[in-house]
Amino acid sequence: MINLLSNDTIQKIAAGEVIERPASIVKELVENSIDAGAKNISVEIIDGGKSYIRVSDDGHGIKADDIELAFTRHATSKIKEFDDLYSSFSMGFRGEALASIIAVSKVTVKTKNIDEDLASHVEFDNNKMVENKSIAMNTGTSIEVFDLFKYIPVRQKFLSSDLSEANKITQLMYIFAIGNPHISFSYIRNNREVFKTSSKSTRDINYETMFGKDFIENSIDLSFESNHYKVKALVSNNKIYKGNRSMQFVYVNGRYIENKDIADSIERAYSNLIPSGRFPLYDIKIEVDPSLIDVNIHPNKQRIKFSYLDELTDILYKKIYDGLMEANLPKTIKKVEKEDSLISFYDLNQGDGYKRVLDAYKQPADVKDYQPKQSQPLENFFEEESKEDVDFEDLEHITWPNNVSEYESFEVYDNDTDSSEEENIQTSFDLEIEDIRAIIFNRYILIEDFENKNLKIVDINRAKQKLIYEATINNEENISQDLLKPIIVNLSNSELNIFEENKDLFNDLGYDIDLFDESSIAIRSIPYYFDQPSNIENFRSLLDDISSYEKDKKDKVLRSSIAMASSGTNNLSIGQAQVLIKELSKLDNPYTTENGQSIIYNLSRDEFINILNK
Repeated sequence: MINLLSNDTIQKIAAGEVIERPASIVKELVENSIDAGAKNISVEIIDGGKSYIRVSDDGHGIKADDIELAFTRHATSKIKEFDDLYSSFSMGFRGEALASIIAVSKVTVKTKNIDEDLASHVEFDNNKMVENKSIAMNTGTSIEVFDLFKYIPVRQKFLSSDLSEANKITQLMYIFAIGNPHISFSYIRNNREVFKTSSKSTRDINYETMFGKDFIENSIDLSFESNHYKVKALVSNNKIYKGNRSMQFVYVNGRYIENKDIADSIERAYSNLIPSGRFPLYDIKIEVDPSLIDVNIHPNKQRIKFSYLDELTDILYKKIYDGLMEANLPKTIKKVEKEDSLISFYDLNQGDGYKRVLDAYKQPADVKDYQPKQSQPLENFFEEESKEDVDFEDLEHITWPNNVSEYESFEVYDNDTDSSEEENIQTSFDLEIEDIRAIIFNRYILIEDFENKNLKIVDINRAKQKLIYEATINNEENISQDLLKPIIVNLSNSELNIFEENKDLFNDLGYDIDLFDESSIAIRSIPYYFDQPSNIENFRSLLDDISSYEKDKKDKVLRSSIAMASSGTNNLSIGQAQVLIKELSKLDNPYTTENGQSIIYNLSRDEFINILNK
């Protein structure tokens, strides 16, 4: 039997395709405000937009006679016929947004057209108009949306957490604010202002609000054109980057788009200039004849087709690469007054954090009473990796003969144990410290297994990571070390919000951080395991990690933090490598890190010979 669906059912099905989540509503309403010529747009959400969304503007408003029609499917003021699709500069044009919103929630509309004396107050509930009256208000429109998917409860179950849904809206608001500097935006989340931009402010002030002060100080301004494209871009240099792509914005004729080919061409320009797994920040605005693009290939209109895509990707790569190279030319040295050097994690940790890891693993009580020694500050806090050897002299007393062939006479003494206790230490994974043959690439320890004719390869970074993790989780409280001088970190509004939402988590991980001013934080204590130079980007990476986790947040961020502390240059001697292997041997599972990465690799003699003979 074939049934003819009711109009209400048809509209709810169609609405489900347009309105996927709260961010979909915000997107549609803000785009309508932009198309209405608004100069000021305010967005407020509660509970990630699930229970309440309000979008207000000072645009030209909707005429009283057009309100009911405006909330009917396929009613639009943007186009009249099909050919208009390829010459339209408006944000939306299909006329489905408003009709879809009233089909899935309760909606209140207040609007006044510029040509009318009174405004209209209209309420929709369950896809029907339930109230329509005249009120007094300024020109513009305010739309409130209550209880998303109230009439499609099955859809509510598929929404993410309030935090996740709110983060999607926050990212969307950044897209609108950065792409429309001629409009003032205000974004309020759970009764708290997240950011506010002003069309009357300078470009740099608004960029500082959105991206943070460091971006302004480390950005490259570019303007160029080709046969079919005009491009204005502000891109980060190689001194600032993020752990994700959340601060990458591309606009075509004012519309935010996502295009993998464009993103790949831009990131290719940064190849070998920023660390692997890190991403540049940029705002790129492209102008092109509308007839050369197709914006009607996806419902959200964020994916478009280009007639001359290769031309665009080539010029983006070349100009950004050239800009980066020019920014990295040797600078003329000028004599300046000596300033106080910035403090690094290394000098504030006094070089013996690794000892505290091992001590914490063996005797947690001793670590609580540990008082770090004074040391001289490093010259540059922003240095990516340490060029200094890790000081293991405080860890173990090591003696070995001058002739490395005499491995049999090696003796390793532990400050906390006598030699008789040392004899009881067993290498449960069959790695004998006297069989260490070499350290290569400052990363791997090579150990020869004579009995099995194998070569064991130990990843130093992962071994340290495992030791630190085990030491940390085996202590009831996280041990911090106070910094001699607070580290001041400038953050964007988005990063500040992430920090404030997770301040307790940072405290639990061993950080002591508080707000320094309206755009920066002061780091006063750090976890004890930071024993080598770090940089501000590492902390930003932690913020990126936190924002992407919904479950097991503390453990995942702890792992990220420890991985950062464990990475870098490892200028170990053979004796120092012995200490590392000995401590690794005490673990129940020395073979993999806490997240399953291999620490020890096995290469048989036959496999080794086969590799050489290939």
